[in-house]
Amino acid sequence: MNKKGFTLVELLGVIVIIGVISMIAVGSYTAYIQTAKGTAYEAGENSMEGAAESLLIDCMSNLTGSQACLKYSIPNVGKQTKIYLTDLVTYQFMEPIQDPENESTTCDASRSYVLVTRNANASGSSNYDIDYKGCLICSNYKTEGCEF
Repeated sequence: MNKKGFTLVELLGVIVIIGVISMIAVGSYTAYIQTAKGTAYEAGENSMEGAAESLLIDCMSNLTGSQACLKYSIPNVGKQTKIYLTDLVTYQFMEPIQDPENESTTCDASRSYVLVTRNANASGSSNYDIDYKGCLICSNYKTEGCEF
């Protein structure tokens, strides 16, 4: 007798193997997507920090006579100021930040900000010691360590 084909056990074994491989692939893909979104949020925060620094440098060097310079300046030693994302976009220092969770919306520009802190200058130095911390709010994301 000529037997051709696979037995039911062999077919079930193949289906089980394909199922296990699929579960591993879906888990890896989900982890990859979450990591990519986290990286996108960090990139948004870094963009805000760079834009805030550009705004303050432009105002210090008087490159622009913009309204931004009337509103923002380098804080005094030991003080902080918030530069809001709305203003960074309005004064054209950056574009709105697209929300990685929902690509049809942007992050909350009216509540997202850069916290600018001026530390004491080094002894005998005229250079400013300034720290920038981007605080971003998007749909389900809020930067840790920020007050909203």
